[in-house]
Amino acid sequence: MKKTALILAFPIILLLVSAMVFAAPFGIIKVTVNGMEAGSERIALELGTNVQVGVTLNTAYNAKDVRVKAWIGGYEYDDVLAESNVFDMKTGVTYRKELTLELPRDLSVIENHNYILHVEVRGRDNYAESASVVYLEPPRHSVVVQDVIIRPSTMVDAGRTLAVQVRLENFGSKTEKNIKVEAYIPQFGVSGIEYVDALDTYEGEDSTQSTSFIMLTIPEDMVTGDYQLKVKASYARGNEETEAMRMIYVKGKDSNEQYASELAKESVTAISRQQNFVVGAVGNYRVAIANIGDTKKTYTVEVSPFEWGKAEVFPASLELLPGDASELRVSILPEKEGIQQVTIKVKEGNTVIKQDTYGVTVSKVAVEKEGSVDKLNSAFSGMDKGRILMILSGVLVVALIIAVIAGTRARY
Repeated sequence: MKKTALILAFPIILLLVSAMVFAAPFGIIKVTVNGMEAGSERIALELGTNVQVGVTLNTAYNAKDVRVKAWIGGYEYDDVLAESNVFDMKTGVTYRKELTLELPRDLSVIENHNYILHVEVRGRDNYAESASVVYLEPPRHSVVVQDVIIRPSTMVDAGRTLAVQVRLENFGSKTEKNIKVEAYIPQFGVSGIEYVDALDTYEGEDSTQSTSFIMLTIPEDMVTGDYQLKVKASYARGNEETEAMRMIYVKGKDSNEQYASELAKESVTAISRQQNFVVGAVGNYRVAIANIGDTKKTYTVEVSPFEWGKAEVFPASLELLPGDASELRVSILPEKEGIQQVTIKVKEGNTVIKQDTYGVTVSKVAVEKEGSVDKLNSAFSGMDKGRILMILSGVLVVALIIAVIAGTRARY
């Protein structure tokens, strides 16, 4: 019976010795918790919040390497602890140290809400302590995002679909129902929604739940880079919400490719090609271009370097007004037989709007002594360039003009 009475009286005794100094020379003058002075009254603190502990103290004589510590025991994984940096104290001077305790969301308060807040002052060979009772309680509403699962991975190609699953946990004292969970990529407005029917109160059997997979399709025109994937849970009839963010990496078009794609939409290009070449004989590719944009454009054709012959483009460039069409010619003089390749690029300004690689078959024939390179130079210099342009095939140009008319009508 006496033992039981002693146990019941322990909190009262503890309150009476609150702020008691156990060893000279340090004096703990006052302890405040969130601005309220700790004493005979219990101070209510909410789990999952930061608690500001202020300690006012002095010393009977000079002291070096002093440290102030505040802590609460009883947490399953470690003490809830905060401490100051080391400092020196002088007699006749009053000091105040501010400490921040981070109260865990999952600290158990089922059996007892009363916990002891300890404040300690330690020097090289001196020590003082005070203790106060605090009342810990969970918040009324507190749903958090425990985890975000992304499949197949956080790296995805543009145009593919991500599956996002969100796991929620309720640390509040109220059961939450009809929780709306949204996953979205804010840069592109991609989003999806799922619901969680109910989350039990903290430490209940069903305080954690996962959503079904939320499907997000990544736009095909996304530029390569890192993006934020955000999830948001709205609950308590939409009056409360919680958010989380994960980073994903999208492999898509880079900015130059996207710009080139936009430019290509304002032009129509077609390349007529010759598949069979003969060593020493000039063969031609005709590149027909139509400007279906709204401004004047300058086009050029570039042939990637190759070792099996020599190439020349005529004319060097085309300037086309809106609605105009014309063509350039790529002349190639093969010097080596075999199965070869040639890459032709069509450029508007400095941007490639079309690029194709063609396979060609080069047959061997007798080559005159003057040499193939000289023959090519002679062929190019000996022909009147105006005449060359006039005799180019008009079939592709006519087809492109039709395409311009059709494209213009489609826009209007």
